[in-house]
Amino acid sequence: MLIRRGKQNIIPDGETLILQNDVLVLSAITPDEVHGIKLVEKIIEKDSRYNNKLLSEISKKHNEIIIMIQRNGQVIIPNGNVRLTTGDTLVINRAVN
Repeated sequence: MLIRRGKQNIIPDGETLILQNDVLVLSAITPDEVHGIKLVEKIIEKDSRYNNKLLSEISKKHNEIIIMIQRNGQVIIPNGNVRLTTGDTLVINRAVN
């Protein structure tokens, strides 16, 4: 999920308020390119160092945020208490300049 507020792109967290005239980008088959935003997927393999770890236990780069986890056809909105398992697909936003 992404919020477009004027010329600003916001990756919401649990504290983000949706304001009048915000544009919510939820999903797209072929997303438009958004300057400064790059979405990537990472699949957790059985032998991954992230397998069976809580999100709060994983160090992330300063320009990355996990915005969604797909598990067994379900979508999980991530928080630090989510434990990753084999087959999870992480959708990661990497801010680029």
